[in-house]
Amino acid sequence: TGAFQRTAILDASKPDRFHKKNRYDKFREVPDAQYPVWVVAVAEKSQILAASVSKASVHLWDLNTLELQVSLLAHTAMVWAVEFSPNEAALATASADNTVRLWESDTGNPISVLRGHTDDVRCLAFSPLSNLLVTGGADAKMCLWEYDNDVPIRQWIAHEAAIHSVHFTAQKNLALSASLDGSVALWRVEEGIGGLSVRFPGSDAGALLCAASHPLDPGIAAVGVEDGSVWLWFFSGAEGEAVVNGHSTLRGHTGAVWTVAFSADGCLMMSGSADGTVRVWRTSLSAREPQSSTLCAVFRAHDAFVRKLRCRGGRSPEGWLNSGIVTCSTDGMVALWAVPKRLRQLRREVLDDCARELPMDASGALADAQATSSSPSDISGRSPAPSGEATMLDDGVDHPSDLSVVETQFSIVQTEKGALKIPSRRPQ
Repeated sequence: TGAFQRTAILDASKPDRFHKKNRYDKFREVPDAQYPVWVVAVAEKSQILAASVSKASVHLWDLNTLELQVSLLAHTAMVWAVEFSPNEAALATASADNTVRLWESDTGNPISVLRGHTDDVRCLAFSPLSNLLVTGGADAKMCLWEYDNDVPIRQWIAHEAAIHSVHFTAQKNLALSASLDGSVALWRVEEGIGGLSVRFPGSDAGALLCAASHPLDPGIAAVGVEDGSVWLWFFSGAEGEAVVNGHSTLRGHTGAVWTVAFSADGCLMMSGSADGTVRVWRTSLSAREPQSSTLCAVFRAHDAFVRKLRCRGGRSPEGWLNSGIVTCSTDGMVALWAVPKRLRQLRREVLDDCARELPMDASGALADAQATSSSPSDISGRSPAPSGEATMLDDGVDHPSDLSVVETQFSIVQTEKGALKIPSRRPQ
């Protein structure tokens, strides 16, 4: 179909279908309890979803059965970030208790506690190309860790205010950081404070709440801003002293942008906001030209802040199209979404653009993406949207319904067992 479809809802206040049988104390119902979901992460090979709920707990769900596997009392304060290691053997959690903890992802058994921050640890990221973990905190500090070492191998003051996002780029051991001080910095993390490649204002509108790096081109980054805008930044020479070449500003959200993510093939970028919507933007490498990034879709995902979104499918170029996306919210829900088939056609158009503009060091990854692109027969049964018509969205703006703008109504997919629900807020 032409719309994003919600295929399942996970609700942390009723973690599995046996919650009323009180099998364990962790499944008991707590009257009037509310469980906002702050962040999620997905292990694609092992099909595990991790979600930070309530004050200090982390739930691990089996995505094949949508059953709760483990409920961790992970920290003594709010859990702000969760990430799986590249091999999915470990789960890292970052908390307002100033620590990072590592867990066995299949059993929930603790591995180690990492101490180095003096205030909330707000974000973390594993390097996909080495055995490094980087963290950022409200103390404005970044810490660099090795998996088998509970003492940071590097730590430095990276910003003048809390760091809300860290992200490794497509280049080995090159990481991006974004802060409430409004700046973005690019770091050769193994060098610590001496590894600063470039620093620049992330927007003209205040604090930066999130950031993501393009999966193929280390010279493209997206940042979400508290005024509801998303800024795409372009720079060159990232391996040395980088030079900022320009930016594009994407507007449309009516609330702060708390999460941004690129698809694994780099064709699209998604943003989630305090207005409850997710917007999907076309971000081919020709996006380096002003105004060339366009809105492809927008849909209402939640009744409250969208705190985190993830593209599923791992690093497979087309995996996210088949597996969909995951969102979580302060409304207490985790939602799984199927991607409209119409985006496959758009993806092929974007890949053609990328083929003309992609840097040489990313050409191999693009070739893989083009090789896995769906054939025309995949969408031969699709009825094109009526030309010139518009879809009225919840933001009150008319959006043309052509190939580059997907209709945005969604529906809950019914299964033989009914709509799938596993709760984070007790129904009132």
